[in-house]
Amino acid sequence: MFKKKIIFLSFSIILLIFVSKNENFLRLSENLIVRIFDGERASNIQTPIENLQENTSPVFENLNIQQNIPTIIDNNIQENQVAPQVNENIQNIQENIQENIENSPVINEIQEQTPPALTPNPEIMEDIQIPEIVENVVNEMPLINTPATSEIIPKITESLSFRNQKCLRNSLRNSLESINDENKIDIILSYKNISIENNNIIQEIENFLNQTKLPFRKHTLIDAVSIRQIEKRQVRELLNELKSKSILNDETLNDEDDKQKIAKCNVYLEYDHKLTLKLNSSNKYIESGRVHDDLKINGAGIKVAILDTGIDIHHPGFSNQIIDSIDYTGEGVYDLNGHGTHVACIVGCNKGEYLGIAPEAKLINIKTTGKEGEGSMSDTISGLEYALKKEADIANISLGALIENCDGSDALSRAVDEAYNEGLFVITAAGNFGPKKNTISTPGCAQKALTVGAVDESGYIADFSSRGPTTDNRFKPDIFAPGVDITSAWIDEQYVVIDGTSQAAPHAAGVVALLMSANPNLNNDEIKNVLNLTSDSLGKEYDYLGNQGIINAFDAISPYVEEVEYEQEIKEPAKDTAEQVPVKNTPLKEENFSEDSIMQENSTIDINFKFDDKSESVSDLNEAQANLQKCLNNSQQSEQKKECQKIFLDNQIKIKKQELDKENKEKTNKLNQNLLLLGQESGKINDNAKTKLRTILDQINKTILIDKANEIIFEETNNLILKIKNNEIKIQDIESLEKIFIDQIDRNTEEKYQKNYIPFKDVDDNKWFFTFVDEVKKLKIVSGYTDLKGNPTGEFGPSNLTTVAEALKMALESSGYGQSISNGRPQNKKAENHWAMKYYLKAEELKLDIIKNILDDPNRPITREEFVKLQLEVFKITPLTTYSPIFSDIDEKSDFSGFIYRAYQDGVISGDSEKNTFRPRDNINRAELAKVLVQSINTYKK
Repeated sequence: MFKKKIIFLSFSIILLIFVSKNENFLRLSENLIVRIFDGERASNIQTPIENLQENTSPVFENLNIQQNIPTIIDNNIQENQVAPQVNENIQNIQENIQENIENSPVINEIQEQTPPALTPNPEIMEDIQIPEIVENVVNEMPLINTPATSEIIPKITESLSFRNQKCLRNSLRNSLESINDENKIDIILSYKNISIENNNIIQEIENFLNQTKLPFRKHTLIDAVSIRQIEKRQVRELLNELKSKSILNDETLNDEDDKQKIAKCNVYLEYDHKLTLKLNSSNKYIESGRVHDDLKINGAGIKVAILDTGIDIHHPGFSNQIIDSIDYTGEGVYDLNGHGTHVACIVGCNKGEYLGIAPEAKLINIKTTGKEGEGSMSDTISGLEYALKKEADIANISLGALIENCDGSDALSRAVDEAYNEGLFVITAAGNFGPKKNTISTPGCAQKALTVGAVDESGYIADFSSRGPTTDNRFKPDIFAPGVDITSAWIDEQYVVIDGTSQAAPHAAGVVALLMSANPNLNNDEIKNVLNLTSDSLGKEYDYLGNQGIINAFDAISPYVEEVEYEQEIKEPAKDTAEQVPVKNTPLKEENFSEDSIMQENSTIDINFKFDDKSESVSDLNEAQANLQKCLNNSQQSEQKKECQKIFLDNQIKIKKQELDKENKEKTNKLNQNLLLLGQESGKINDNAKTKLRTILDQINKTILIDKANEIIFEETNNLILKIKNNEIKIQDIESLEKIFIDQIDRNTEEKYQKNYIPFKDVDDNKWFFTFVDEVKKLKIVSGYTDLKGNPTGEFGPSNLTTVAEALKMALESSGYGQSISNGRPQNKKAENHWAMKYYLKAEELKLDIIKNILDDPNRPITREEFVKLQLEVFKITPLTTYSPIFSDIDEKSDFSGFIYRAYQDGVISGDSEKNTFRPRDNINRAELAKVLVQSINTYKK
């Protein structure tokens, strides 16, 4: 045991000498003498450290490792990390010491001069692993109470708790360094919801707080607890406790910014900043009056949470508007300041001379700020949690604090983002710290918040209104609203005039309430996009702020209330580029088997920029197909059939959009908003440009764009909207959009095929036959073409003619018969050894009458009348014997007429009722055949 102590002591002294010359080791000094040496006894050491140092040179010489120590340490401990091989190196050192210990006379002298206090605490030593020895010795030895170290001990002790703690936000660190141990502060402690070495982080934190009887509140929006009135010494104790539990992990961090720290730190502490207040023509200015009067939209059905100083619920401006109240200040829910009442009335006053922007909206009174106009970040976080609990649609926060790092990483900003993600639209005041740049206050720093700046009646930004960008170079504010000379309700039944971004924010909150009321289906991102794209320009002098504008209620909401229609000529579509396989087949004329010709011919139709408004509410494509056939059967005129087909295509696109993944669904929603807004704005440009633009918009609307293609078109439409708003639009800009859209089609189609959004590369979701081909592939009736090696090409060949063999296979598969299991030979000698031989055998087994019509080449194209007879026969549907001869080109005495009219009667086919023709002897292509297959399955298969 004595040798073990001597070895340890000698090695400690050697390290101590090196420590004094190496800054890396000083960074390791993070704990007091608590683990290796008994701190209480160590404080009594009187032997000057200089005496020990004088005796170390012989030790180095005798132990023969003077040159090795720095090398070993440098190689194995870098930036606070102990390499795995350090254990082996330490053992080598110990062996060297042990081999030379007997021959070193100076060891006895050192041992005699060393008080018992340096003896390692045996109970603690049992828990210490060899790789930790280097770090711990270095940590402890400089703190021995000697004349040489007594002056620096207080400084080192202080740095152990705060100065080098990287998981503290700078504002909190600075605050802790400037106060005495007994001073109290409010902090927010964020944590990762994980366990470290079997320690549950939040449970350890709660245990400490309960033991110290500190008041705290656990938050749900973010993983955090807010702690009130904690002393500086208690913060140090908390950090030491977390360190001892291996939870505090700041030794793994370098000089990361706050966002990176939050992501990497197991726990992260920040100052619970105090939020302060940010101090009748505006209705007319943002045109909300027109929304009330002309569009009859007043915010009905929308709940707005007001996080402020409370609301004077007895003010005559409110009548049954306030549906819930809660207080976080201890003063009660009533407004003792006036600010909250002023803000609430701007949103929703519904009586008296000064009506709010959304007078039919309901208000939730969440008091987070006291009568002196001061609140806290943590109370505001709790207020957001309450707003979500009460299912508020909107939260208005006209409070803020100017913090040192406005990058959205502070606790309140993160809580705002989480609330937004959960469906709460959060609106914040930008702050009253302008006109300088970089003055946005939190929570306006939040990524997702709609941060609102203030303008006067002339459209100029108020001098006091805070400007961006944020610390991480995002444009803020997001939008501007009236905030100068705003008259609104006050306590004691008064009305007063106030300036501030506090007044601008509730203007935006009211407009959002109107927009939500007009279209409840808009999500938060879509609302922000609509507000931005319909805002009025600030002018070129404010270009440095980005594309933000002044909110315009009427322009934002009118597209969802008034139908904006126009007539547009449909251009001849691009020719099908599908590879013709087999080569002998030739494409059909555009006048096709089904109602496809309705969409192919030149025509004039109404396009509604609400796009989906004319589509029916259907749950799936099968229902859409059934509705299409029903509509066609009930329509006699060509124009009526065109409308049936248009509704079907709208439904097809609508259903397929719902099948996108979450990310692409959000992108598609944003793009749809741009298309709608461009349709609105196109009324401002000349007729030629307007017609061209609307043609392109219709093409884009009927194409589902995903991933990069969607992003590119979204940016291009954004640019067009801004150019129209600024009267800078040129015909070349519209042509550029068209070219870019066409360029993106091929890549977009490939991406959709790879993600299984479309069945084949040549069957996109904007084709009339898409849903039918998609269905027959899902039913495994078809699988597409293969190359010479048997590998799928990813193509279906919709315009390729269908061979007799292909048609026979598809008909038998669709009816559930499949191929024969017989090993016999078919009657058709040409079908022997053909890939479809067993399908011919099955047709013979079923005694299908169609066999006599298809005894020739299996590879010839099948006619329309042959396939209709084949399809009805496999479903055992009998032909009609009496019927009205609708089609002029059908021979009533033929074997096919009764089958054709039965299929027509049952809605399986439609023909061309305008020309009274069916074209029975024309060949059928694969797209047409897919439609008949699906329609017959839906009609006949039980």
